[in-house]
Amino acid sequence: MIADGLKLRGVVFDEDRTIAVCSHIARSWRTKSKALGGQISPEVIHLPCSIEYGSLDHVRYLLFIGWLSRSGKTADEVIESGARVAIREPWLLTHQGICDHSVAHYGSIMKFMVPYAETKNQRDLYLWWRECCETVERKPFNGDLRNVFLRHTSVISKDDRWRSRELIINDLCQLKGIAHKIAQLIAIWVQEVNWSKNAIKWNRIRKIPFIPVDLWCMRLVYMSGMVIGFNGDHRDRIGRLISDYLSKVCLEHDISHTDLAQGLWHIGARIHAKMPRNTKQTQYCHDRCPLHNYCTRIVNSDPVNRQRGLIGWHSAVPRSAYPYTTSIFTEPAGL
Repeated sequence: MIADGLKLRGVVFDEDRTIAVCSHIARSWRTKSKALGGQISPEVIHLPCSIEYGSLDHVRYLLFIGWLSRSGKTADEVIESGARVAIREPWLLTHQGICDHSVAHYGSIMKFMVPYAETKNQRDLYLWWRECCETVERKPFNGDLRNVFLRHTSVISKDDRWRSRELIINDLCQLKGIAHKIAQLIAIWVQEVNWSKNAIKWNRIRKIPFIPVDLWCMRLVYMSGMVIGFNGDHRDRIGRLISDYLSKVCLEHDISHTDLAQGLWHIGARIHAKMPRNTKQTQYCHDRCPLHNYCTRIVNSDPVNRQRGLIGWHSAVPRSAYPYTTSIFTEPAGL
C-alpha cells in the first residue's frame, strides 16, 4: 500500500481513485487536453531574454522567483514582477552583486519585488534574501543550487529516489525564507530545464518526485474524490501530507510528477480560478476542465476560510446540489 510508512494524520485517501485521477491529470498536461492546450508555465514564459537558458544565471533566476513565491499573490503576478526586477536589477541575483550594494541602494525595490512588502520592514526582507544568497555560497550548494541535485546521481531504486527527495528538500529548506512547498516548487523547475552538462545524471535526477501543493491543489484533491475522509482541513497541517502522498503515488506507479504538478497548478490557477459563478458554469467546466468527469463536489474560494487557514473541504457542496450544475456530469467508468 502507498500509505505504508506515511503518517496520514487524519486524512483518508482513496488509493485507486488517486492513481486514476493523477494519471489522468498528468496525461492531460502532457497532451495539452481541453483548456491546457497552449498553456505555458509562468517560470518559462517570463524568463528574461537577458538570461541565457540553461546557465548559472538561469538557476539563480529560478531560486529568485521561487523565493518570492512564498508571498500571497498569484504565481503569474509574482513571477512577472520578479522577472522585471531581474532585468532592471540583475545584481540582485548574485551574492557578489548583493555584497557590492548597500541597503540604501535597495530603495523601493522590495515593494516592487515582494507582495505586501509595504507592510513589512524592507531592510529585514532584504537581509532575508541576502542571507539566502550567502547560504548558496556554502556547502552543500558551493555557489550553484544545482549541486544539491547532482549529489544524487546514483539514484536507481525507488527507495533511493525517495531518500534523495527528502535530502534535497532538507537542503533547500536551509535557505532563508524557503520551506517545504517552495523547496519542491524550485525543485521541479530545476528538473524541467534541459541543462547542457551532465545530461545522463539529470535524467536520473528527474525521476525524483516533487509535488508542490498550493491551496488550489488542496481543493482539487477533494473535489476529484482523492480524499474521502478527514479530521480538520487546516492547510498548514495538510499541505505536506498531500505532497508526500501524491509524490509516493507518482513514484510507485511511474506517473510523471512534473506533468502532474503542472497539470494541478494550471487546472487550479488557470481554469477553476476563472470559473464563472453563474449559469454558464456547467458548460465552462465541461468544455475547459480536464477534471470535469472526475469532479464530485465543489470547493469554492471563501475569504472566511482563507482567514482561518482552512482549505474549505468542510464546506464543500456536492456537485449534484450545486446551483449551476446539471446532469451533464458523469462518473468515469471503473471508478
